[in-house]
Amino acid sequence: MNATPDPTVNESMDTSAVVSKQSPADYQRVFPKRLRSVLSGILIVIALVISPVAITTSWAKNELASTDIFVAQLAPLASDPAVQAMLTDEAVAAIEASVDLDAIASDLFDGLKTLDLPPRSAAALALLEAPAVAGARSVIRSTVQEAVQSDAFAGLWANTLRLSHEQVTGALAGDPDTALSLSASGEIGINLGPLVASVRQQLIDNGMTFATAIPEIDRIVPLGQSDAMTSARFGYNLVLQLGLWLPLVCLVAFSGGILLARRRARAAIWTGISLAVISALLAGGVAAGKLAALSAVTPDPLPRDAADAIIQAATVGLAQPIKLMITIGIVTAIVAYLSGPFRGAAALRRGTSSLLIRVRGAAERSGITTGGFGRMLHRLRVLTRVVVIIVALVILIMSRPLSGATIILVVLSAAVLLLILELLSRPELPVNGRGPGVPTAPEPTA
Repeated sequence: MNATPDPTVNESMDTSAVVSKQSPADYQRVFPKRLRSVLSGILIVIALVISPVAITTSWAKNELASTDIFVAQLAPLASDPAVQAMLTDEAVAAIEASVDLDAIASDLFDGLKTLDLPPRSAAALALLEAPAVAGARSVIRSTVQEAVQSDAFAGLWANTLRLSHEQVTGALAGDPDTALSLSASGEIGINLGPLVASVRQQLIDNGMTFATAIPEIDRIVPLGQSDAMTSARFGYNLVLQLGLWLPLVCLVAFSGGILLARRRARAAIWTGISLAVISALLAGGVAAGKLAALSAVTPDPLPRDAADAIIQAATVGLAQPIKLMITIGIVTAIVAYLSGPFRGAAALRRGTSSLLIRVRGAAERSGITTGGFGRMLHRLRVLTRVVVIIVALVILIMSRPLSGATIILVVLSAAVLLLILELLSRPELPVNGRGPGVPTAPEPTA
């Protein structure tokens, strides 16, 4: 008896055979693409998540590690009218608290009364006591105002900022040459060594030869205990490390994510847009934080307008990297679109290329050509483009403050320069011997 074949079994066997033959190839072809896409997405997400932290820690690192940047940002406060008014009020209050003008004037006029003056002169003298005190206060205030508004005070302010920053960062870094000392246990003290050395040198300069016998002093005068300062030292070192490495990690993650993407143009576009949006949100958060800090300041120790000036000066350096990241994000998205496989971008590239070809052709027919220099530019076109982009980025990074006008000017200048380089470049002669920029006849179709 012959058994009829089961078509289901045959179909299953055929399917298994097909799967067994195609699965390895499909696996080799599909799995790497999927793996690349997954890794690309992970790297881009990591870069986007840490980018605000990288921006903030990079700014904090510059503020903490660079005394020059710190002084450059806060030194202009000496010329701020609100800060000058606050300093004048505080200085006048301190002087009047130390000097009893009423008592001095009273003693002075009491002494004058003992001079046996005529009655009318004595009566007039009594009337002058209050105006004299008021005049003295006016002279003190005007003198303080002139001092605060002088160039000498601006220099003193900058030197004070520099010394304060160096002392604080030196203490946090454990520098033994700073006047402020912080032990590992959190004990704060004054290091007498630099002070004694300075006094010793001044005595020697003044002819006091006995000062040469003063030895070097290594003594710490303890001022108190602070566990918070120990935490501050840890935070200081942490910020220095994060500010150095996080931007590099962020850059590598962005680059790796885009390079691993299957559709690099789309990945670069969305990465650039996301970076710009996140940076803009960070700018909004900084603005909200400044408003919160300003509202928390009480007018008694610090007037509101002076507090606003100080907060603005302290955070002005953070606006620089935020603007830079927004610019990089937008420019990255635009460049990725223009160089990507999109209809609009392709049409624009064809139109630009056709225009450049016509301009080159017209110039060559008029006897104007870049010759060997143009051919060299064509061979090195990738290098020249990279150099232009790097120079533009360096200009943006070094521009302080970074304004919107500067960003637009640098970006447009870079675009125009790239266009000029493309125009000056001279592609190699085609095989048919026709010069560059001269359209060739279409080949006949079969």
